[in-house]
Amino acid sequence: MPKVLPLSKTERKKEEFKKWIRGKRSAEGVTQEMLAKKMGITQQAAGVKLRKSQYSLEDLLILFQSVNATDEEILRMMKL
Repeated sequence: MPKVLPLSKTERKKEEFKKWIRGKRSAEGVTQEMLAKKMGITQQAAGVKLRKSQYSLEDLLILFQSVNATDEEILRMMKL
């Protein structure tokens, strides 16, 4: 069965962001536990945030800093 893209542009961007974060975390060696400590939450809560792609502005700032995201990468990920 072929993969079906989410209908809205926003949903597609969320999926792209989720994959990008997973790849950057892997490349930088950043675990969910490390992110959770920086965010001040449990590891399980960090996993839920990563899975659902529901971040506050503070979470995004911590996330980008943790994976050493460049300005170009941040701009590309935040544009619709």
